[in-house]
Amino acid sequence: MQLFEELTSDDIFAWILLNRSADARGILLTESGYDSQVFEAHLEPEEMMSIACGNRIKAINVATMANIQSLTRICAVVDADVDAFLGTKLPDNVFSTDQGDIEACAFFGPAGGAVFMAPLFPPARYTREEVDGMVDDISAVAFAVGRLRLDSVRRDWKLSLSGLPFGASPTPDALNSFVDMHWMAGIIAARSHPDSICERCVDRHFRKSFSTPLGDRDSRLCRGHDIAQLVAIAVAKRGGPSLAGRTVETLLKAALHACRNFRELALYRDLENWGAKAGVTVWHDECANAA
Repeated sequence: MQLFEELTSDDIFAWILLNRSADARGILLTESGYDSQVFEAHLEPEEMMSIACGNRIKAINVATMANIQSLTRICAVVDADVDAFLGTKLPDNVFSTDQGDIEACAFFGPAGGAVFMAPLFPPARYTREEVDGMVDDISAVAFAVGRLRLDSVRRDWKLSLSGLPFGASPTPDALNSFVDMHWMAGIIAARSHPDSICERCVDRHFRKSFSTPLGDRDSRLCRGHDIAQLVAIAVAKRGGPSLAGRTVETLLKAALHACRNFRELALYRDLENWGAKAGVTVWHDECANAA
């Protein structure tokens, strides 16, 4: 893995061009070193390497430069973000995560959030149904924030929704067992652009999102950072250990280090198909043959 998070897109691409004569392996561009660690656990090291570009825009830019130069053995994986909802078309060598990001892929993956969360509590403290209820509350908040994020982009509301202080929330309200969403609406309105929508509008938006039936919530709107913060709050409030959100993010990514979990992602097949066309073996044998 190459960590080029401080370099510009042009610098990263220049390094790739200079290095091609010495290393002709396929290249997987990612947004961060943390994302690269997940993929490195499954890449065939003799045929593939990863480069952490530092953010989504730079990864897409470098992949686009590779397309222009007809370098067919270079691709990128970026967070899905809101592309699928805005109809944004990515270059054909850029692939999106199944969910909003890698962490969300683990939480909403085949095993499900309850399987991830259950071991974080003392043995036999809660039934599976009770843990399922916690997962429902967590996903409800993450969905509400994600839906607000999408509408903010669509309607140019200029809302500030990064790094929300879920843990500072006072007593939860009737909407959710972990977070006071009315209080959160006030926080969002106060920290956003002066020309943005008012607190009452944010609060109304949240209540509309919470009325969305579980089966109709699109988990692709949920961000792993929000989920991790909410999992940490849920675990601490229900008798589990005190965990930092970053620790939960690491645990979520670690869940995808297991080949059987990683193979369940549509992204796995997308990159496998890309490799077949590019003439490179993307995944190592243990991952490719995992049951």
